[in-house]
Amino acid sequence: MTVQHQITKGWVLFQVILLITLAQFNSDIFLPSMPAMMLSLQVSIVEIQRVVLYAMIAFGVSLLVWGPISDYYGRRPVAIAGLVIFALGSLFSALAVNLHWLVAGRVLQGVGISCTGALSPVIPKDIFQDKALLKAFSIISMAMAIIPIGAQVLGGVLQSVFSWRANFITLMLYGAFILSILTMYLPETNPNCRKGPMPLKRVLRQYWEVLTDRVFLGLLGCLIFVLTGEMLYTIVSPFWLQMDLGLSAFQNGLLSVFSGAGLFAGAWLSSRLANTKTASALILIGILHLTLSTLLMWTVTSMGWYSVWTLVLPYMLFMVGAGFIYPNAIASIIDRFPDNAGIAGALMSALQMAGAGMMSAALRLWVFTPYHLALFFGVLVILVALSFYVSTDKGNNAELVPGL
Repeated sequence: MTVQHQITKGWVLFQVILLITLAQFNSDIFLPSMPAMMLSLQVSIVEIQRVVLYAMIAFGVSLLVWGPISDYYGRRPVAIAGLVIFALGSLFSALAVNLHWLVAGRVLQGVGISCTGALSPVIPKDIFQDKALLKAFSIISMAMAIIPIGAQVLGGVLQSVFSWRANFITLMLYGAFILSILTMYLPETNPNCRKGPMPLKRVLRQYWEVLTDRVFLGLLGCLIFVLTGEMLYTIVSPFWLQMDLGLSAFQNGLLSVFSGAGLFAGAWLSSRLANTKTASALILIGILHLTLSTLLMWTVTSMGWYSVWTLVLPYMLFMVGAGFIYPNAIASIIDRFPDNAGIAGALMSALQMAGAGMMSAALRLWVFTPYHLALFFGVLVILVALSFYVSTDKGNNAELVPGL
């Protein structure tokens, strides 16, 4: 890898984490403000929640474009172009006067921020190998655990002091700051950049090869169903916590400390065990935590207990399991396709986000109480386990990447 100005691998990984922080802030900072946005724009709960769905769909579709572009023309131009589009979408959202304007702005944000989903899996693959790659993804997962805490707390503060529009102004300014850092310091990590038109037939063939790989599909299922549970809780919990249990937007944001701590703990334990455990074993540990979380959630809701802690603590345990599953499934997928990592990473992120976004939006229509949430979490855990079995079915010559 050619690195200008002798930039270290750690510095490059830090810039990847900066991109991820922006993506996390984009998805989480306005969550405590959703009830206020609903009242300000005079729309229903379902309508304001659809804003999340539309942004996720835009994110997923755009990934399919950014991925092959990063494989063919390089990672750096994708990062710069995506951040410019994101900043424009943030400004549009901040100035929205009705739901349609807000949806348009969020869609534009989704198109721009999707560059992070295309780049965050492949830049580490460009500079790390084997166990070092798995540890890099664990570090990224730990960062992803901490960031939403700050995002939701900041979102609650901005909502309390200013209004929901301040969240999008903050996103625009933060995006511009990261754009300036990457413009000055991000090296081109893709050693196989090309010039000239991108061969569409070859790209489509590579997408098909990845999409029909049994291991890819199994691990993708694990990622989709875990993220569906995470998104479903994120969508419904602010209304229960604020409207039923009387918490403020700021207090709601503070509770993200617990879910973030769970994800951080899972990712940290995964990184510690990576030298002695395979990716398959670590994913199984994650599934065990998901199962325990669902049983705890079902038990407390069946007994009629309804409080802040009966919502937060089972979900915290769920996120411990996610901390094991995310880095190991992602590292195994990316390492399986070394020659077209951008396409594999883009397809993985696109299908994960789009699948989880649509599934969580559909399930939301049937989740009226925490008891319903517990039942659907149980279904999702079963689907995660079945997906994992598909990825490791030896009878079909499918197994996780050796060494991971």
